[in-house]
Amino acid sequence: DFPQYEDDRLKNDPEYAKKARDEIMSGLIKKYNGNVGMALAEYHGGPDMKNWGPKTWNYVTNILGKSIAR
Repeated sequence: DFPQYEDDRLKNDPEYAKKARDEIMSGLIKKYNGNVGMALAEYHGGPDMKNWGPKTWNYVTNILGKSIAR
């Protein structure tokens, strides 16, 4: 489980939003034993894998492709 974050601050405070994203992704990467693709899928599609449709996998592919291209 992840801490709750303040919606207004997430929308209006870039540093707060970055910290929240980093904390969430760190926890998800640990949950999936270092599998960044699975962590990104849950970050995008939520914790229920049944909701991970084509949009989620396109998101994962897009993000991972950008990280490889760097």
